[in-house]
Amino acid sequence: MSDAKVKVTDDLDALAKTVAERVQAIRPQLAGLHHAIQGAVLADLTAMWLAGHFRAGPAALEALFDMHIGKVHELIPPNVQILKQRGG
Repeated sequence: MSDAKVKVTDDLDALAKTVAERVQAIRPQLAGLHHAIQGAVLADLTAMWLAGHFRAGPAALEALFDMHIGKVHELIPPNVQILKQRGG
């Protein structure tokens, strides 16, 4: 299934697979870059994603941003565990 056709209401396994595939595709582009550059790239991509929802209004953009930051916060501990398991 192409990622363009995956909807939030679709099978969660298919959605998770699509996300994992996209993350793996992007990872090499950021690997080895200075952390400030990695952060700037991710910030710019996040801003582009949010800007794409401008028609929903400022409150919706703020809600999307809050949701996004909450998800990032949730994903830190499992990613730390992955890095530890890899010896990082």
